[in-house]
Amino acid sequence: MGLFRRHVHSLKGALHKIRYGIEKQRLALQKERLELELATRKFAFEIADMMIGRLYPDADAKTKLMLSQTLVPNLLQLTNIKGLELGLPAPQSNQGESQ
Repeated sequence: MGLFRRHVHSLKGALHKIRYGIEKQRLALQKERLELELATRKFAFEIADMMIGRLYPDADAKTKLMLSQTLVPNLLQLTNIKGLELGLPAPQSNQGESQ
């Protein structure tokens, strides 16, 4: 019975190490995703500021803020691959046509 308990204890220890490793990897991935999200938002604000500066160089701060609030969500939506659909026509097959 002692050998069985040692084996079970050993397996529990190995399982704990595996779970710890998985959790560590999950947290590292979550950190990378958050850093990417932050960088994406920062980039969207930079692009919005650049666009507003070029299109409306003489706009006052209040107008620039309003324009930024309009542009940033649209720029962020472009980074959402699921929401982005390209308006390209479906490729047509040339089968049945003689060349």
